Amino acid sequence: DAFQNSTQLQNINLSHNMITSLKPDTFSGLIRLILDVSHNKLSEMPRGIFERPKVSKLQRLDLSNNDFRFIPVDVLQSQYFHLEYLNIANNSIADIPSDANILVNIKEIDLSFNPLTEDSVVNVLNEPKTVRRLNMAGTGIMSVPILETPFLTHLNLSHNKISVLNEEILNKPSLYALDVSHNEIPNLSFGLTSAWPKLKNLKYLDI
Repeated sequence: DAFQNSTQLQNINLSHNMITSLKPDTFSGLIRLILDVSHNKLSEMPRGIFERPKVSKLQRLDLSNNDFRFIPVDVLQSQYFHLEYLNIANNSIADIPSDANILVNIKEIDLSFNPLTEDSVVNVLNEPKTVRRLNMAGTGIMSVPILETPFLTHLNLSHNKISVLNEEILNKPSLYALDVSHNEIPNLSFGLTSAWPKLKNLKYLDI
């Protein structure tokens, strides 16, 4: 009950511990929550932990470097209007369902270094319509689907097996930073030549 009804408390960092579980009422009574539980031993979140009105607004959540096999979509369901940032990198997540509507309003998501299936990659790159920053490094991507992300500014596709990038895929005038390092792109003329005129706001490129 350590944090219950601490209405002024907003930022809680429990990272780099040996936490294996959290209780459903741990954060009950918090108004606005920025939570870091990265680098622990978590594999699931208890149902109802972020339920409203227990937690009014969960804005940022870092679950990276834990033992998750699935994104805890059902736990985050009641917060999907408020959740702006989700980091779940370096876990064991393979499947992300197409109806994972937690992604609908998110602004920044880090899924890097999870063994995502091909279908999950498509679901992620097509679902989060409002995403600004997307990190898909080291997720096993071989081919990039056409991006359905109109506001995307930062995209990290490094450490994958991508060999083709062209104007159809990269038709994103909003893109500011693109990292495609550590892939299998044969040369810069291969499809990318026609993409550059589309990327009018690109300021940072790592190949």
